[in-house]
Amino acid sequence: MNNIEEKLMQDELYKEHFVAMHSPRYDASEEINPSILGRDSHLDYAINWLKEYIKFPLIEDDFSMTPNEYSSRKEWRDKLINKYGEDARKFLFENKLRVNTSLSGLSSALFTIDFFIGDEFPVLRKKAKEAIKISEDDSGDYTEKDIIGRIGFIRNVEDKAYEVLYELSKN
Repeated sequence: MNNIEEKLMQDELYKEHFVAMHSPRYDASEEINPSILGRDSHLDYAINWLKEYIKFPLIEDDFSMTPNEYSSRKEWRDKLINKYGEDARKFLFENKLRVNTSLSGLSSALFTIDFFIGDEFPVLRKKAKEAIKISEDDSGDYTEKDIIGRIGFIRNVEDKAYEVLYELSKN
């Protein structure tokens, strides 16, 4: 059992607060147009980050129902990271429901993609701007949403991010 997800699913502390894991909607296996890759290391990094973001899961825990959500969740994560190390950190932090982390990385990747090749690919620019807009406009009230609303918001962002990835594969 080398997979950190499998190890955590067997851990009582993890199971105590774990509610559900929602798989990514897309597999992100699209091949990027070879004429785009290799132009700039920043662009390549942004594209690879976008592909990784698409694969992030949504890990739902029961802390969103408690008044002191942040500190309780942090304590829980810290205990699991201390026990399982860097693999646990990576797995727990690559959760699309961690909206501040995932959306800041996503916005950065999308801005980079638009900056380097947006002029060349107008449809790609449009898709990148749509993804950035939804992530900026609707994230403000994220903490006010219930878990269904949060998942819906993230799924919408995920769809827009995938549209950018799809454009990168067909251009």
